[in-house]
This record gives sequence, structure tokens and C-alpha cells, in this order.
Amino acid sequence: MSFYDKDLTDPQTLGDSARKIDRDSLFMVGRLHCPGQSAPIDIRIRNLSAGGLMAEPAETVQNGQEVSVELRNIGMVPGRIAWANSRQFGVAFHQPIDPKIVRRPIGASETDRPITLRTYDNRKRPGLTTR
Repeated sequence: MSFYDKDLTDPQTLGDSARKIDRDSLFMVGRLHCPGQSAPIDIRIRNLSAGGLMAEPAETVQNGQEVSVELRNIGMVPGRIAWANSRQFGVAFHQPIDPKIVRRPIGASETDRPITLRTYDNRKRPGLTTR
């Protein structure tokens, strides 16, 4: 059974195999959205993989809590708090992401972006008109 075949909502199924997933060490900001809180929490993301991330600070999170993380170039990614200590916490995503998309510079050209994130201007396409 691979990591992607596991139920990411069940902490017992993750085990040590989740630690073997390639992680990108980085330093970037994100926003953590917790149910019941009116404003998102700014977080510092320390590493990122297809299945989750490690971030700080861990001031208001609890193990098992459902959250959404706002990631650059992707947007909101739902998950749950897999672990937390006094300084850091881990989020297990409900669905895998492509960490390379998150690492792309914000000003990347349209052709460098995945097709789902591209914007189109119909005025620049021959034969199409705008209303």
C-alpha cells in the first residue's frame, strides 16, 4: 500500500510511511484557517510535501483538528493537524498536492503555470470577441 492509498483522515494509517515522503525544506508564509476562528493565522512553513507540511507557530492548534491551509499558487488546501508541540505542528492534507507549484515564483509566466491556474484574455485570441 502506498502513501496515496492511505486514508489521510485516519491518524493510525499514516504511521512511519508518511515520514518517508520526500519533503522540500523551505521558508515561506501561509495562512491557516481554523473552524470557529474569525481570522486566519499567519504561519511560517518549514517543509512541504505532497501529503502535508510542517509549520510554526503552534499557538492555537490541536491534534486532529480540521483546518485549511492557504498556499501560494494553489489556494486553500483542506487537511487536519497530524501532530503539534509547543513550537511547531504538522498538517496532513486530505488530498495530495504538487509542492513544485507552491515553490514557483508568484510572477511566473502564464506558460509556466499549470493550465488550471492560467488566465486568458479573449481579446488576444484571433477570431474571438468580447462583449
